Amino acid sequence: MKKTSQFWPIILIAFLVVIFFYRTFFRGLVPIPTDLIVGIYHPWRDHQWPDYPAGVPFKNGLLADIVSIIIPWRLEAIKAFSDGRWPLWLSSVLGGQPLLANFQSAVFSPFNLLFFLKMKEVWAWTAYIVFQPFLAVLFTFLYLRNQKLKRLSSLAGGFVFGFSGFFLVWLEYGIIGHSGFWLPLVFLAIDKLNQKIKPAWFLIGSAAVAASFFGGYPQISLYLFLAGGGYAGFRFWQTKKKQAFLTAVLFLALGVLLASVQLVPGFELLRFSIRDVDITARTFGGGTLAPADWLLLLFPDFFGNPSTLNFWGKTPYNEAPAYISVAGLILAVWGILSSDRRRIFFIALLFLAGLGTLPLVSSRFFLMSFPGLKSASAGRLFFLISFSLAFFSGLGMEAFLKRKKSIHSIVVWLFIIIFGLVWRQVMIQIETAADLEMTANWQVTKRNLILPTLALGVFSLGYFVANWQKAFKKIVSWSFFGLIVLELFRFGWKYNSFSRAEWFYPPTALTDFLKSKIGIDRYAGLVPQSMFIPYELGTIEGYEPLMLKNYNVLTNQINENTFRNLLSGSRWVKVNNFDSALLDLLGVKYFLADRDWQLNKNPQDLDKIFQFGRSIVYENKTVLPRFNLYYQAEVVKNDSREIMRRLIDPSFLAERVILLEEEPILKISPEADSRKKIVLDLESYWQNQPAFQVETSHSGFFYLSDNYYPGWQVFVDGRPETLYRANYSFRAVQIPEGKHEVKFIYQPKSFKIGLIVTLFAGGIIFLIWCRLGRQKD
Repeated sequence: MKKTSQFWPIILIAFLVVIFFYRTFFRGLVPIPTDLIVGIYHPWRDHQWPDYPAGVPFKNGLLADIVSIIIPWRLEAIKAFSDGRWPLWLSSVLGGQPLLANFQSAVFSPFNLLFFLKMKEVWAWTAYIVFQPFLAVLFTFLYLRNQKLKRLSSLAGGFVFGFSGFFLVWLEYGIIGHSGFWLPLVFLAIDKLNQKIKPAWFLIGSAAVAASFFGGYPQISLYLFLAGGGYAGFRFWQTKKKQAFLTAVLFLALGVLLASVQLVPGFELLRFSIRDVDITARTFGGGTLAPADWLLLLFPDFFGNPSTLNFWGKTPYNEAPAYISVAGLILAVWGILSSDRRRIFFIALLFLAGLGTLPLVSSRFFLMSFPGLKSASAGRLFFLISFSLAFFSGLGMEAFLKRKKSIHSIVVWLFIIIFGLVWRQVMIQIETAADLEMTANWQVTKRNLILPTLALGVFSLGYFVANWQKAFKKIVSWSFFGLIVLELFRFGWKYNSFSRAEWFYPPTALTDFLKSKIGIDRYAGLVPQSMFIPYELGTIEGYEPLMLKNYNVLTNQINENTFRNLLSGSRWVKVNNFDSALLDLLGVKYFLADRDWQLNKNPQDLDKIFQFGRSIVYENKTVLPRFNLYYQAEVVKNDSREIMRRLIDPSFLAERVILLEEEPILKISPEADSRKKIVLDLESYWQNQPAFQVETSHSGFFYLSDNYYPGWQVFVDGRPETLYRANYSFRAVQIPEGKHEVKFIYQPKSFKIGLIVTLFAGGIIFLIWCRLGRQKD
């Protein structure tokens, strides 16, 4: 009975997680913003959905990346595994992109196993999301319990971390949470090894580090690794246990090596992507905080909330997720002011992470040469800030339970004074605002001060009651915990979307039409980013932080009237100029448009072939084939700008000539009467091994307008041949006259090297585990 009673905290954690997701468990709604799919975007919004004759309302537009990028890429990876192949390449967006190498696709996340259970994809992703806060709270609880904190203190710290503002604003993305919730488990493994060298904890630590890197967001995993290394050093300073320190450092290093199958291809992609020239993060200050943003620690909606369409802050809402609840913050301040020596490391971690969110410090830190950090967001440092504050919240609850301290009263009164000053300043701003818009903004702020002020009032009342009657201390401490849960749950419910499962990439008349007609041809317009991936429809457009640099430069010329050397990258490819000849070169056969939107292209070059609601499909009559044989080649060596100038030059005959960057092995001569026949095995294309049957009367170049990238090989009649980069970003191979089979295969060395290193690291971990086990015996 005693052993059974020890599990009540875990049961309580599970119960409260179910309560947070009550809309899922009791109403059948999913924690996925499917309302954005059918509420914002054509063609889904053209469909008449039951109960919504005027259109489906959507809650939070900031969550759009979840359904337009993250989920489609993951589903493609799951499909590849289901088909018995490695998910190495994605053909349907942006001219073809590496899939496994893209960290956010998280193809090796252990939780992808959920997709192979007998449930629909929408419910597998739902379970994937639900596991995040549960494991974040559980691992933090176990870590704090191992620190000898009471169960209630450990629960308080666990919920502050697992349901912190940081985790809640990124909850439905999945990747940040699944990269981050391993941190307390890594710290627990380090502590356990300091108590006694046990092989199980060495294994757990290595697996947790690797699982973090497999989670899909390497910036968070990097912070986890650095914090773990710092914590191992801190524990060595405390205990002077050299073997425990070396064992911890070893499992951290081996955990990274274990993830090499993801990291090696990922670092290769970083080299060829726009990441280091991407200006997106800089457009919002790199996620750094203005002084006023620190008010969000107390008032999360001080500047409004995107879910209520009244946000008026300068820093994007999800880049400053400082909130951990008023009750949690007061407890954290108590913990910081305690005399416990364990707080030294977390004070340093809190200070360094907080410093990194300041513009001057962040600009220097993120401009370091570490791959990928040049365009990273400093706001992700709230991962470490939240965990530090969670530790202090548990410590603060412990201090409250054990003894009375005068400093606690001072802190409570200080919070009351701060709240009073903020209220006074807001009322002044309302009275003196320069215009009606600012008056309305400050009225929003005034309304959003009410709930945090009520929370402070309840907390203060409970604290003073406990001081007056010590017999109430236990009840009051539970009220503090309940207040933390209520505050954080309210924050999460307000921000996140719970929507209908049937809105998860549903079929429409337009998607059915395109799927029956488009083949491997491409479309442009109307549908954003990657939302047609689940339908196996290809587009040149998209949004991708790791977009291939050559493709990015090429497609950014589409909207330019003259050549411009692009010195910085943009994560978006969005076509505005439908009259560009580059669209023909890229094989864009279909233009999708709203009926109120006029395409700036000669009407004689378009055929209207379908309409569904406001969504119209036009066929582009000037499009060039996606694959073809060419009998003329022009060579431009070592001058990418000249290649681009030639491609956009109106006199360039793209239908007859391809541009190469090196001299071909065999000379070819143009033949006016050349005959050719090309047949594509369509299934092979979608399996990323496109195979063609080619017949030609003269030697020439077989050309495919899919991106050239290291690892692609081409075989003619089973023999490897030289693969040329053609037309700046695409592929070509020389073909002699006659009948031939041409097959492209993606076999990147980076994946093979990464897989070998992963297997090697796994073998080393197994040997060390066995050796530690023998030492124990």
